[in-house]
Amino acid sequence: MFYQYNPHDTVWGPMHWGHMVSGDLARWEDLPVALFPDRSFDSHLGCFSGSALVKGSRLYVIYTGVDAEGRQQQCMAYSDDGVSFTKYGEPVITSSMLPPGAPADDFRDPKLFARGEIFYCLVGTRIGDAGNIALYRSGDLREFSFVGMLFGEEGCGIPMEGICECPDIHRLGDEDILIFSPQHTHTGDGRFQNPQSTVYMTGRLDCLTGRFSASGWDVVDHGSDFYAAQAADAPDGRCLMIAWKEMWGRTMPTASEGWAGSYTIPRELSLREGTLIQTPARELKEYFAKILSVYGVRLPAEGTAAVPGLRAYAARLVMTLMPQGSTRAGIRLFCRGEDHVSLYYDSEEGCVVLDRSSQGTQIKGSDSDTYVRRCPVSLRDGELDLDIFLDRGSIEVFINGGEKVMTMNAYPRSGDADG
Repeated sequence: MFYQYNPHDTVWGPMHWGHMVSGDLARWEDLPVALFPDRSFDSHLGCFSGSALVKGSRLYVIYTGVDAEGRQQQCMAYSDDGVSFTKYGEPVITSSMLPPGAPADDFRDPKLFARGEIFYCLVGTRIGDAGNIALYRSGDLREFSFVGMLFGEEGCGIPMEGICECPDIHRLGDEDILIFSPQHTHTGDGRFQNPQSTVYMTGRLDCLTGRFSASGWDVVDHGSDFYAAQAADAPDGRCLMIAWKEMWGRTMPTASEGWAGSYTIPRELSLREGTLIQTPARELKEYFAKILSVYGVRLPAEGTAAVPGLRAYAARLVMTLMPQGSTRAGIRLFCRGEDHVSLYYDSEEGCVVLDRSSQGTQIKGSDSDTYVRRCPVSLRDGELDLDIFLDRGSIEVFINGGEKVMTMNAYPRSGDADG
């Protein structure tokens, strides 16, 4: 796994590529930094997001470099051992290869993929004020040519102000699923609750014209901390996705501890009747050795009821909630003194609510509400199935078998929560 990394500070700075490796998607080992900003085409601001692809026995990575003139261009490097990387002498997709109306300073996050013997690359950009994605083609990962824009002049059709960052595409069954992060999203239907968001579109990519024909779209995650999702096709056929578990435009309480930024657990992706289904990677179940089973906990009409024996700051909670006509019913997480996070079903609104306003630690941001997130969900025969992953300050909630997901960071004021 590669990730954006500033080795000098816990704030945004000159970007490097950090590098980790895992044998089971749970325990990760640090490797040396993969990419340094040391060339004329990337030394101004650094080596930004991109992707990797294996051809033969060689690992290729492509990334966005920013030069002294502010031009964003796509640069390539390769490795024969997965540790040391050699950069090409110049960018492979230059700003001169942009179509008219696409600015050179909004052209980033290349995604490599193959269709048959041909390699393709998606790059986020915009035409005027409309967010869009450019498609390029190559037969040898050296010479690239422009194919077309995925969307028309109106852009991706999502109300936004900026570009379509971190594009990604995979084939799930008979459909292509396109994942990207539109900047500065806003709609009147409440789907976008964060300053930036991540969406998926189902449909089909025409590799001859570059046009993507979409059949539907929705947000990938309804929580407060989820962005820049990227997926990979595993050798066993699964499509595995991971995302940056933070959000732009907010303070990061962990910076005072010497680190800033974290990632979601890996998720397996599938499509069910046009809906993206996300489930925890099956490898993670090996890490839960102590099992506690509790049945028939009745919630009082007012107040709370403790779950006997359930005290943990790292746990997986698999539960079925039956509101039975209650206005609100749910569970409190990360309880320590007065600090806690509330997860509940609101019957009047027909949604799951994740509320960290009582977590104890203040989070400031450009969004109007940094604490509460809502996800519209319908009960199944009066029941709500929840699969909740807790890890110190992290909450990931898989709802009704992964039909909806909510991700949130939470920081109890008094240290590690234990309930």
